[in-house]
Amino acid sequence: MLDHLMLDQDSLHRLVSPSASLTGTQIQAGITAAGGHSWTPEHNGKSLLFCKGAALRSDGTAGFLAVHLVDDPVDTWYLLDLQPDDEGISGAEFDMVGDSTLGTTVALDAKLYIYPGLYSQGNA
Repeated sequence: MLDHLMLDQDSLHRLVSPSASLTGTQIQAGITAAGGHSWTPEHNGKSLLFCKGAALRSDGTAGFLAVHLVDDPVDTWYLLDLQPDDEGISGAEFDMVGDSTLGTTVALDAKLYIYPGLYSQGNA
């Protein structure tokens, strides 16, 4: 079991292809289901301690993604400046994503990718 957990954790320490990431559509669904203005990341049904970055597909529209950085005070939001993927991935360790009321201007759709970081220990 420990070997399996270590493989899961190790695989998440690398930024991976969009096919292994979360999309803005999943974020929007999570915000809607929670009935609030933020989403706490989950990947494959498991809670994440944090995500490692975000990117837009080349056909996405540039804008900002409101994220709560790991260890920042409650209600402190940072705006990741996202450009279409020709500009690469914007890296940051964040544990929540906020909606437009918190500063997000990019569409929370399938053109936005969020990259998982580390699973919560409660999922082992």
